[in-house]
Amino acid sequence: MVLRPTMKVSQLIAVFTLKTAKAAANKRPSAHFIPSFIPSSKIISNNDGFTKSITSASDIPLFLRGGQQIQSRTNLRTHPILNESSLLFNVSPFFRYNSILGLINFLGMGISLAFPRMQYHLDLLGTGAFALASILTVWSAAYTFADLPLRMQVSSVAVVIWSVKLAGFLFFRACQVKDDKRLESLLSTAPGTITFWVLSFIWGFVSSLPHSLGLTSSLMGPNIYLLLGSIIFATGLLTESTADFQKWMWKQRHPGKFCNAGLWSISQHPNFFGNVLIWTGIAVMNAPALIQPIAFDDSSSIVTKAVTVVWSLRRAIMALLSLMFLWFFFNGQAQGVIGSGVQESLKRYGDDSNYQDYVDTVPLLVPDLRILFDKR
Repeated sequence: MVLRPTMKVSQLIAVFTLKTAKAAANKRPSAHFIPSFIPSSKIISNNDGFTKSITSASDIPLFLRGGQQIQSRTNLRTHPILNESSLLFNVSPFFRYNSILGLINFLGMGISLAFPRMQYHLDLLGTGAFALASILTVWSAAYTFADLPLRMQVSSVAVVIWSVKLAGFLFFRACQVKDDKRLESLLSTAPGTITFWVLSFIWGFVSSLPHSLGLTSSLMGPNIYLLLGSIIFATGLLTESTADFQKWMWKQRHPGKFCNAGLWSISQHPNFFGNVLIWTGIAVMNAPALIQPIAFDDSSSIVTKAVTVVWSLRRAIMALLSLMFLWFFFNGQAQGVIGSGVQESLKRYGDDSNYQDYVDTVPLLVPDLRILFDKR
């Protein structure tokens, strides 16, 4: 091969690496494996090599410039993000999303430290950070929203809709209520304020893993997952929004009484249940894209293959752990293990026999539709 005089050192290294890899591949053919439970998965081949001459930095294979490249002879569904249809996983959107999330929470912490008694910005920034991170992650990248796979578009829009909706409602409620008594003692000190915003970031990081991890993959996935996830998300959004609206209206019409109307008659915390459904829907949308196609040699041991399979599922496992975290967190709040909400409710309504019956008969999270039919 004749190299041009203008070829850079990095290009020489790329050529040498490619020739070495090709020579190694010719000595021992590799076997490729994708778990059979991956929907519409195909056998991936990376033996095609990179044959065209390298004349510019853009010609260097993507895996030498960052990210992971898998060339395929099959119809594995990918999308040409950054004009690289072979890019399957790229962690930069994940770090970009969470960096923005962290910066917004850091801004909120600064405002709280400067104005200790002000609470209007707590949920506006804490919950609105999800929307800002989703928007800015796409806006700050080298590709436009239209370049994203449909799965990423729907997932991003879903996060923005939920975040703007909830942040707007909580900001409206804060403007009406003025102060949240539950947070006064915590936010009255600098360590307490820092703790609040650190926990706010951790909450945002963990709960949005189904979306942020989905941003790392350009795999399209079967449309059935996108459809099913969208239905679950819409159900959760409707449940959470309806529950918040019903409780707010109840408090305006029946001050000093506990809410047991509408969704609150079949679940003690329907808003929590709706939130779990929201993130479950987003996880289902992105589920197929969270499983990484893998390859190993014929000589690989069973242990190596098992570890490789688990490693290929790491994103899906993290998304599942995120949903489990949400469930146990909300369940802990509903039981009074986390937070003081249950204790405060007992102080207010503990002497009310109707409230005691409500606590004994109505489930904590999952709505019991049989209660509606029993009332009829």
